[in-house]
Amino acid sequence: MMIELTEHEYLMCVLFAEQSARSQQRIEFGNHKTEKRPLREVREDTLCGKMGEVAVAKFLRGYSLRLPVNYEVYPRGEWDDEDFIVNGLSVDVKTTQRGRSLLLEKNKVDFRVKQGKFPDIIILCRADVETLKVCIIGCISTKKLIDPSNDKVRRLRAGENIPGTNTALQADNYCVFFEDLCDVKTAFDFILKEEGDV
Repeated sequence: MMIELTEHEYLMCVLFAEQSARSQQRIEFGNHKTEKRPLREVREDTLCGKMGEVAVAKFLRGYSLRLPVNYEVYPRGEWDDEDFIVNGLSVDVKTTQRGRSLLLEKNKVDFRVKQGKFPDIIILCRADVETLKVCIIGCISTKKLIDPSNDKVRRLRAGENIPGTNTALQADNYCVFFEDLCDVKTAFDFILKEEGDV
């Protein structure tokens, strides 16, 4: 599912990224052994993340849902618990620019699950900052993500390469290939009509 952002929507994302990047942690969550990320990289990741949220909000208009995108900048160490609440379920949007898998840092996931603050559904997007287009790739429920018997979720250790690359991970990660994610239409049938499974 491809969504194109307007110039105005993109500029809102840019402004948010500029302001937010200054207050974000530049090390991997809970892992002080990793190198600090350059501010430019933090800003770019934040921009792509917000573009993904805007794209999902636009996609949901097709279901007659008008959900606001949160542009609030939080102090360092604080964040929102989810990007959207839909029919009582919390939805988090993760966005990448490249790659072929959803990577979620295990420390972050496990910490938020223990706190009861991890979303019910995670949607993965791929953003292109040149064309202002965002592809909504798919999603997975937290229940399936953390299920140790789910063989579609890999548990990668720090130092292992991201599958298909020569890039070593700096922290332990959950990894799901794009093709193993649930498609978004099925997900929203589940969220809105409580039909099917994600």
